[in-house]
Amino acid sequence: MIKTIPIQKTTVDMATGCVTQTETVSAQLLTPVRPGCCESCGTEHAAGEPHNQQSLTYQYNFYADHGRWPTWSDALAHCSDAVRQFWEKELVARGVNIGGDN
Repeated sequence: MIKTIPIQKTTVDMATGCVTQTETVSAQLLTPVRPGCCESCGTEHAAGEPHNQQSLTYQYNFYADHGRWPTWSDALAHCSDAVRQFWEKELVARGVNIGGDN
């Protein structure tokens, strides 16, 4: 599924430099994912494994659904407790803030 995201569009009069119109438009920024890949993140992984939080496909799909950029916690949300705890431990060990902007 290809989603769209809202983008703020500003029209400027080139002669005066004044803004003549501002509107929110929808834009499709991504192409369909390859067959066999996760529809959410565009990478190949088992259903119980986390989405690739750093994939542009995941970031824009998440933004389209939630109006904010995803964290690793979001990418891990659908995983079992054991998988989530393993990934959280490994990400934190590498200095990744799983609930923030990494």
